[in-house]
Amino acid sequence: MSALVRASAIDVLLATAGTAIDDDDRAPVLDVLESDHPWRSLSSEFLELVVDSQTDVVRSAFDRVDPATPGQLEELYADHPALTGLMCVRHILVDTHDEATAVIERLDAGEEVAAVAAEVSTEPAAVDTGGALGTADNACIPVSQYNAGFDPGFTRGAYATPTAAISPPVESSFGWHVIVHRPWAEVGDDVVAAHIGTDSAVLRVDGLLAAGNIEIDPRYGTWDAAESSVIPVG
Repeated sequence: MSALVRASAIDVLLATAGTAIDDDDRAPVLDVLESDHPWRSLSSEFLELVVDSQTDVVRSAFDRVDPATPGQLEELYADHPALTGLMCVRHILVDTHDEATAVIERLDAGEEVAAVAAEVSTEPAAVDTGGALGTADNACIPVSQYNAGFDPGFTRGAYATPTAAISPPVESSFGWHVIVHRPWAEVGDDVVAAHIGTDSAVLRVDGLLAAGNIEIDPRYGTWDAAESSVIPVG
């Protein structure tokens, strides 16, 4: 089911670019598929679904998708940063819910996130980073890395936080976090740099899965953006 959701997100992105996976994309896979391969026993419709999920097929179609422009990325970021396929956040980590509430009160009163993080966050690096989470060469981290390596509670809280808002206290295995998305003026150049080349299409698909409007028939489960998967009923 999760693979079908991702396939749908890929179709949506390709459609916005005026294209779709076609026979030329599928040919390199189908041409080397032996006549007795198990896939050959599938119906033509299901075989197409399986082939269309192959990485090389998707990459071939993505080659026809132009990278998102800076203006398009800024619009996506304003809607929700995760739609860019990236997260560019600051967070303040404390031990208790009450401490997180006190942090929110200070931020609501106008104190700078970086300054409060440097003062009270229990994350050792916060003194130097002001609570910013990024990579060695970019102020942002792909949502795929959030899903693969971050505490799911933190990731859910970050995805649930609107663009210009301060999160409520978010619990993870490390404690309690207050999360804010960094403004476009701080991170826009990094977002644009990450979208150079075909990685732009991959990032935007990941963004749809993280922050898009994904509806699952409740008979089959619910979509968990932090796990990028359908959680079965029961």
